[in-house]
Amino acid sequence: MRSDAETVEVVLAGQREAFADLVRRYEGAVHAVAMGVLCNHHAAQDVCQETFVAAYKGLATLRQPSSFGSWIVRIARNQALIFIQRKPTEQPLGELPEVPAHQGNGRLDESAQHLLAAVMELPVHERAVVMLRYFAGHSLEQISEMTGRSVGTIGAQLHRARARLRERIEGVTP
Repeated sequence: MRSDAETVEVVLAGQREAFADLVRRYEGAVHAVAMGVLCNHHAAQDVCQETFVAAYKGLATLRQPSSFGSWIVRIARNQALIFIQRKPTEQPLGELPEVPAHQGNGRLDESAQHLLAAVMELPVHERAVVMLRYFAGHSLEQISEMTGRSVGTIGAQLHRARARLRERIEGVTP
């Protein structure tokens, strides 16, 4: 498997189809960031598409191809903020997204809905790292690279987020 830098270079050299490798590699992270800002599954999907189009068009401007991950995450956040400005009345912020569950019917059970609602109430920076870690499955090192924050900062944000979630869930649970 090629590194991000190698893949970017191959795409810039004319093998456009190699960009699909970057999309597959980062689609979860991009969706998690968009969800963290928008709290709406369908809007996040739209922002994901816009993010990858913007990244493809601007790929030649990327100074350090090895920093593609952090670059695409910044684009996703900016695209989500632009989406909010562009469509403020069409956005039901706070809507619980329909995410795949382990149940056969594809719906979240009640406790999972409470957990997801609590995640959506976290401060934006904590919500983003929770989404990247637990929804997109990235390691602390990967999140650090994507966000430009230190691994220690990411760990501290996750620790605070888990503490907040624990407080909220215990307050909801009988």
